[in-house]
Amino acid sequence: MEFLVIGTGRSGTGYMSKLLTSNGKPCGHESIYGLPVNFVRYQSIEKKLNYKGDSSWLAVPFIPQILSINPETTFIHIVRNPIDVIKSFLELDFFNDINLRNSPYVRLVSDNINLKGKTQLERAIAYYIGWFEMIESNNIKNKIFLQLENIDYDLLSSTLGVEIKPMNKVINDKKNKKRITLNRKDVKQQIENSSRFLELKEIVKKYNYEL
Repeated sequence: MEFLVIGTGRSGTGYMSKLLTSNGKPCGHESIYGLPVNFVRYQSIEKKLNYKGDSSWLAVPFIPQILSINPETTFIHIVRNPIDVIKSFLELDFFNDINLRNSPYVRLVSDNINLKGKTQLERAIAYYIGWFEMIESNNIKNKIFLQLENIDYDLLSSTLGVEIKPMNKVINDKKNKKRITLNRKDVKQQIENSSRFLELKEIVKKYNYEL
């Protein structure tokens, strides 16, 4: 595998898969790093699929294993404004109590970070912070980060050695799975009032977001 697109869920990994594939870099979307979670299974799938890379937030806990096998793997960290990521998770009712017990996606998160907090907002913030910290804790030799809202196509092209041309940015908003629709300003205010706001603000500042 030449490259791996990583980030939080709801940050554009699906879009990146389509973008890279349309520009001659066949890229799966959770096609290798998907469910069920099993690194040996991932290695087996990788050998069978004709992909240059995969785009998956589920790959983050396995970065150490990936680097141990191929330290030259290029990582593309796609980032999105935390307000929009957290808003999306809240609208999907992702971090509810039932999912904490039964969802394999949420279980993967809770197995790797502390989802402290009684509310879904607190859990979503804890997830965002924890996933970034997990990515940053690895000594990744070849890594770039891109803002979903303002992708640097020149940087992406030079990193992958092929011209990457923009395409219509249609983010999978999972409208059919939304439980509710929230006002962005209201979500922003709730985030600013949360106990971990300053911590979140410091993390995203490194990725050129101001909260």
